[in-house]
Amino acid sequence: MLKTTSHKKCSFLRKKQTLIFIALFVNVILFIYFAFIQSALPTDNKNGLKYPEKFGKKLDIEEITIIIREFEDFENNLKDDIKYYNQIFGPKIDILIIVDKKPYPPLKLNLTENVKLMSLAFDLNIPSGSENIMANIRTKNVLFISDGCRIANMSNFKLALQKFTSQNLVKAYAIQTGMAKLSCPGIQIDMKRWTVKIEDFTGNEGLCDFIDGDQAMLLKTEDLKKLASPFTRPVQKSLYFQFALRKWKSLVYDKQVFFPRLGLQNSMNQYQHKRLEKSRLESTYKKFGMHQIIYNRNKHNYIGCTRDTERCFGSVINDVPDYIYLNKWTPPCCLKAIRETALHVFQTLEKHSVRYWLEGGSLLGAARNGDIIPWDYDVDIGIYQNDIPKCKEILKAKEQQYVDDGGFLWEKGIEGDFFRVHYSDINRNHVDIFPFYSKKGIMTKDTWFKTHPQDMKFPEHYLKPLITIPFIGRNVSAPNHFKDFLELKFGKGVIENPKYPNSNPVY
Repeated sequence: MLKTTSHKKCSFLRKKQTLIFIALFVNVILFIYFAFIQSALPTDNKNGLKYPEKFGKKLDIEEITIIIREFEDFENNLKDDIKYYNQIFGPKIDILIIVDKKPYPPLKLNLTENVKLMSLAFDLNIPSGSENIMANIRTKNVLFISDGCRIANMSNFKLALQKFTSQNLVKAYAIQTGMAKLSCPGIQIDMKRWTVKIEDFTGNEGLCDFIDGDQAMLLKTEDLKKLASPFTRPVQKSLYFQFALRKWKSLVYDKQVFFPRLGLQNSMNQYQHKRLEKSRLESTYKKFGMHQIIYNRNKHNYIGCTRDTERCFGSVINDVPDYIYLNKWTPPCCLKAIRETALHVFQTLEKHSVRYWLEGGSLLGAARNGDIIPWDYDVDIGIYQNDIPKCKEILKAKEQQYVDDGGFLWEKGIEGDFFRVHYSDINRNHVDIFPFYSKKGIMTKDTWFKTHPQDMKFPEHYLKPLITIPFIGRNVSAPNHFKDFLELKFGKGVIENPKYPNSNPVY
């Protein structure tokens, strides 16, 4: 028994010693590897910079311009960036540092004929900012890098440039500069619906519409010149958005070229940088006409108008909103505001036992797909005129504008005898409430809109009884036999044959 125990103990000790030996061996190998990497890089003792060894054929500086767009005024390594790239490529390499406006206080940089600080700000003395910058790109290719990028492997860099310039299939090479690997999420941009859809994808194989992650980008100058907004920040995302619209493809270059990028060191500056990045991205979405961002199909982020801002379109003239002339549908942020307003109105009318029903295009949208017609700009509701005394909000609105506890503005329509409920005092996305009364079994009202052919009298039997129909996420009141009701107002087959308005107010 004692012998068996002793044997097990010896066996355990041998295993433990073997594991310790393996761990020590691995650490020695790693130490030798990193020591070799460090020794291969000459050091600027004054600045502590590491430079890759110059070997092989010298890079032709006429092939590439370095563009540094991503950096912060309040903390950056631009001075060292310039020195670094001048050291490894020579002083004749073109380096453009692009700013939205001249930084204040001024950056203390060693600017030369080849190293330029260029502003996108309007200047009467020069062409527009981006045109002036383009005129200063004298090479066939450009390399967009972020502040703090350092090359780890010059051979791989030269190989990437060689491969990129010798092909025409892809428009950009994305080269990892951060700790995390680059990913290739799916992206779909629907300009008509003001929407971009992004779906995560962990791999990076094959051609990509969009490449996410900390990266440098190789592009051909001739392609950069074709873009409407080549220097909008965040520059990588804005470039890929424009690529996606043109069906351009990009590729992840999977060999190591750069060290993990030197980022901001101050924690407060890191926080400010993240806040600015979020703001810049939202501004880019708005600039490019993207008001709804959908992540992985179900997470929606609205970028456009809010309750505290004006809606995204102006006054509607001849019943045709301005976005129709832009070949677009209702901005999704506005649709969101209209839905919230309509839900609030339904709840309020039901609370006061006011008989209501969906009217016009709103009923048509409910019949088609249970939602607002994608290009409509309001919701129309009919009510019984003699139910108005039941609703304190409408009674108050008869006298003057009234903001209820939910922040919605109720008012009497200036165009006639009806009521309008706005999303807020500032945001005028709205719901219209039309009072009807029965006259010998026919529902009529005191205000008619000549530009609305569907605005007409109808038999009261469509309201006796009222039924419910799914609309914007809940069941709401509607006329019975609503298909007949809609065909009475709009014509045969109106539900099955939607018509997109061009310049005529046709649903």
